[in-house]
Amino acid sequence: MTIKANKVTRQFQGEVIRASSQKTVYVKVASVKTHQKYRKQYTTTSIYPVHDEKALAKVGNEVIFEECRPISKTKRWRLIEVVK
Repeated sequence: MTIKANKVTRQFQGEVIRASSQKTVYVKVASVKTHQKYRKQYTTTSIYPVHDEKALAKVGNEVIFEECRPISKTKRWRLIEVVK
């Protein structure tokens, strides 16, 4: 008997900053971190290439995306939904 474990995938929400490719959008995600020594909070941003199969997302939209298998050399994220 084999037991399958539920796969945990990371999900992020961010803003589309570029949608120039056919099935790829670039999403900027901001996160707040705290400095370990000084306890000051600061904002960091990361840009993720996200696979958008149906070209739903436009520049300025808020989207939710999750981790998936490698789709190309740099794309490891899949679009879930366009929030607004």
